[in-house]
Amino acid sequence: DLIATAGKDKTIRLWDIASRRELRQFPRPEAGAVTAVGFSPDGKRVLAMDQIYGGVACDAETGDVLKQYVSPRNPDEEGILTSADGGLVVTLGGQDGRALVWDAQSGQQAGEFGSAIRPIEKAVLGDGGRLIGANKGGWLLAYSLNKMDDRFTVPTKTELPSTPLCISADGVYGVSSEWMSSTTFWDLAHRKVIRQWPKVSAMIGSA
Repeated sequence: DLIATAGKDKTIRLWDIASRRELRQFPRPEAGAVTAVGFSPDGKRVLAMDQIYGGVACDAETGDVLKQYVSPRNPDEEGILTSADGGLVVTLGGQDGRALVWDAQSGQQAGEFGSAIRPIEKAVLGDGGRLIGANKGGWLLAYSLNKMDDRFTVPTKTELPSTPLCISADGVYGVSSEWMSSTTFWDLAHRKVIRQWPKVSAMIGSA
């Protein structure tokens, strides 16, 4: 198994988890600082977001750029996600708070979510094609990638920065963390809290 890392040195590095050895590195001197990195579901592509070119998909063996997902960006908050089947890519940090959905193969934009009023700054994507996103104002937003007009707001206005941690494969349940406040287990389908742990602020989780 491999993991990918990157940062301000503009270099993507692939590591073997078992041996903890660096296997390959892909310098990108023409790019900006890399703010997010990950793999496509089949492991053949490395997805990265940098502050100049936006989202890119690179060959995991050679480092060659295969596709670019070019959009207006906000350098303060950027991320890149992929659907479970690898068919869609989601880039975060778009102009006016949008999260943009792309066809992974063609590089063409397929949809968008969010707005200046409710921008999406952080998000997680479930296997079932449902995305939950959040912003610094405390709003938690849920969307379906399979039906672009299927979207709703989870009533979690806390006035504190909210971070989505994970979402179940069927898109029914999700977990979020409200900064220095609580961690919440959500029934997204019915927009209600199942359980909340006050004064517990988590950084990672699984569902």
